[in-house]
Amino acid sequence: MVVLIVLESVGSGDTQLSFGVVVAPSITASYTWQEVGGTNATGSRTFSGSTLTITGLPLHATIDLSISPTNT
Repeated sequence: MVVLIVLESVGSGDTQLSFGVVVAPSITASYTWQEVGGTNATGSRTFSGSTLTITGLPLHATIDLSISPTNT
């Protein structure tokens, strides 16, 4: 899955994005993100559970987010 996100405001602390996900109990998924334009900042990590929170994202940037594996 590929998602484009534009972050427009800062909450408390790091700029972050949090949303619900469905990951099978025996599966560890991963994500990568990259800023489109700007400084081309990037990040990646593995995750499991029902909520994905990505922190340290650049403010006022468009983010290209890829999550795998995908449910097909």
